[in-house]
Amino acid sequence: AALIMKLNPPYIEVFTSSKTNENPYKVGEKEYFDKSGLYCEHVIKTRNKLLVSNAIKEEYWNKNPDIKLGMISYLGFPLFWPDGEAFGTICVLDLKENHYNENQNSLLEEFKHIIETHLSLLYENCKRDNIIKDYMESEEMLRDNLRRLEDIQHLGKIGYWEFDVNNQQIIWSDQVFRLYERNPSQGPPSAEEEAAYYTPDESKRLRDYAQRAFEDGEKFEYDFQANLPSGKVILLTALMRPIKDKSGHIIKLAGIVQDITDRKLTELKLRESEERYQKAYERAIFYRDLFTHDISNIFNNLNLSSEFISMAQNNYDKLDDLDEVFSVIQNSVERGSLLISNVQKLSQLEDSEVKLQSMDIIKELEESITFLRNSFPNKEFVLEINNPYNKVLVIGNEFLLDIFENLLINAAKHNNNSVIEIVINISKIKKQNKNFIKVEIMDNGRGITSTNKKSIFKKLYKKKSPVKGMGIGLSLVKKIVESFNGKIKVEDRVQGDYSKGSNFILLIPELV
Repeated sequence: AALIMKLNPPYIEVFTSSKTNENPYKVGEKEYFDKSGLYCEHVIKTRNKLLVSNAIKEEYWNKNPDIKLGMISYLGFPLFWPDGEAFGTICVLDLKENHYNENQNSLLEEFKHIIETHLSLLYENCKRDNIIKDYMESEEMLRDNLRRLEDIQHLGKIGYWEFDVNNQQIIWSDQVFRLYERNPSQGPPSAEEEAAYYTPDESKRLRDYAQRAFEDGEKFEYDFQANLPSGKVILLTALMRPIKDKSGHIIKLAGIVQDITDRKLTELKLRESEERYQKAYERAIFYRDLFTHDISNIFNNLNLSSEFISMAQNNYDKLDDLDEVFSVIQNSVERGSLLISNVQKLSQLEDSEVKLQSMDIIKELEESITFLRNSFPNKEFVLEINNPYNKVLVIGNEFLLDIFENLLINAAKHNNNSVIEIVINISKIKKQNKNFIKVEIMDNGRGITSTNKKSIFKKLYKKKSPVKGMGIGLSLVKKIVESFNGKIKVEDRVQGDYSKGSNFILLIPELV
């Protein structure tokens, strides 16, 4: 209900009132000002805005006479003549708890200013002409402003409906007709016509709510979807409640319905924006970690080469080995350039599908073994590849080499033995009717505990791990493996004894 109340001592009276079915206030009704206890009396006396979300819950207001009319929430502003004397109030009341959002506050305050502007013009005209005019013109202005307020409520896409239990008649407000794209001249729809707006499940749910409201007196707040004649689909939120007569019998069902399609679409866009931001942030962290991990391997090679050159300067016997050292340096520089290229290419894993291609797995393994030996020139390796096939082709991408290099580098870095043993077994298996090449990379390193096996492929793994440094590289390995629909896991090389080394098992789709 929307009202303009006028102070007409000793009374306060309803000056104008919105024409809605749920509005119990009639124009001309009055109460003694100092004895009414109305919300508006408080607004005029304090000369301030008043917001009561639920009078029933507030001790100060729970005996307010408006509660008897069902009006438990209130938002009102004082209206003043130009000389500061109180004219009355402009207010809205509601049958349900209402916290009146910022837009509703701003809207009502704007109407307060419009009305006070008209009062000011009227006051100045009266003062200039020194006559007392009839207030009919002013009243019409005020009523026009109230009509504008009702129009703006229409912009909120809120409608009202009633169902009379006794005569089985349905009443729709104009706004409900607008929401459902129905001509008011047709009247409210029949049960069959109304069902056409909903899916069978939705229609049944709404009928169940109405039945429970009628039989048990329940009140419902719910969201639902309607299919309009134009083909448009809208999202609605609604409140349904029973209305009882003095004897407590339910005589009507009444409800309010609002189109929330735009709001829901905005919320969806906001969620999508947040998800895009989160993905972009995670990608930035991932690329940073990738670059830090791989560049550390390259710097390690350069550092070892630098130490060897320093030793050679004081030991002429080692000068013959400098060609090999320079080869390592050159290889490291090339790897650094390749890393930058790979970081750029790796963004494709996030943005789109990376192009899959036929890959020779033996060729990639041999190249990664060469890189391993160059990376640790002072360590002794025993490497064995068990491959019973002439040629092994898989469906992979350009990052397959990076997988093998990461796993082999880890096998060497996390190994305290004087001789580093690495065994690579290649076999073929079928899982879920798909052909895979199974690659097992077994080492005699320090191994990984059962607890750490659960988190070793996660990006944040490395911080408190006894195998420090493996987490970032392995998270990269897992991401690349999954980019071509492969799988990876880690087991103990010797079952039940993690300290004997690890066995990384890769399943890579076979090219058949």
